[in-house]
Amino acid sequence: MGQWGIDGPLPGDVAACLERAMCGHHFSFGADGLGSVDDRAFIWRISEAGRLVISMLDGTGSIELTKQVAYSDGVVSVLSRAYTETESYFYDSLAVKVDSIGLSAAISSGRFEDVPLSSGLFVTDPFVARNAHGIEIETFGFELNADGSLSNFDTLDFPNLSRRFGEWTEDAGNLELNYCYQFRPLGSEANYGECYWIGDPTMQVTFSRSWHLLTAEDLDGDDKADRLYAIESLRLFIGNCDLASQLFGRSPDECVDGKLLYAEYFGRVNFYDRRPGYELEDLDGDGVLNIDDFAPLDDLEAFDRDGDGIGDNADQFPDDP
Repeated sequence: MGQWGIDGPLPGDVAACLERAMCGHHFSFGADGLGSVDDRAFIWRISEAGRLVISMLDGTGSIELTKQVAYSDGVVSVLSRAYTETESYFYDSLAVKVDSIGLSAAISSGRFEDVPLSSGLFVTDPFVARNAHGIEIETFGFELNADGSLSNFDTLDFPNLSRRFGEWTEDAGNLELNYCYQFRPLGSEANYGECYWIGDPTMQVTFSRSWHLLTAEDLDGDDKADRLYAIESLRLFIGNCDLASQLFGRSPDECVDGKLLYAEYFGRVNFYDRRPGYELEDLDGDGVLNIDDFAPLDDLEAFDRDGDGIGDNADQFPDDP
């Protein structure tokens, strides 16, 4: 029971998830067997096989959720199967229960401010570079500063490191991240008002990333939150809606707050982990700057004194090439 964030197609509009990647939904389950998702009512029950069965009251179909794995932080991996009149659709998802009290305490304490936040997509990616403790070195994420500014970093294309700049706000437990479309090379600073523009300075191109927060979890048992779960969505805007709608042949009805909503990219359940000490200038955190580091993505190696291509720590004869 309670409120949960879950990904998957919904009967009646499976294309929103399967074609437009808008898969993240906020489910509410009542003790009386009634519930709702995206303002649509349903009834729910537990089947004899232990599956959660959701039947939409508008007659569009049903959803069956099967628990696969329960994780230590209380999150559950589920297999969602949506049934319509003619088809059924499978989708893997995390099911995250909303914890408003714990979330409010974590946000109000500033626990996720002034610290790099690494996207769960790369926390769990088996192919990115990691340090000796298994923490991802290559990642994508944000730093939300206490003054309301933000930076969006991307270290997946090393050695080409880049950042985008913007602003963030918090309202009723949700975060709005607005930032420039264009990345800038590391060391090139910019303000949110200096974003890339098309044809006219008023037509700045910006992203808006919404985090509809679900819960904050303590991963190491110190009673302090380390991970932030949210249903996140991403939209692309072009400023000066009158000019932008004419230029791209779009309707003024697609404007939001004077900007053209040019594209919506996804809606999904995701998480971000705190990564204190993560520095773009020293990605592996070994105290040697990337530019001076023999192996900038390996925290166990920093120098190769004999120049033989083997780091000193792994080299049996570090002074003999």
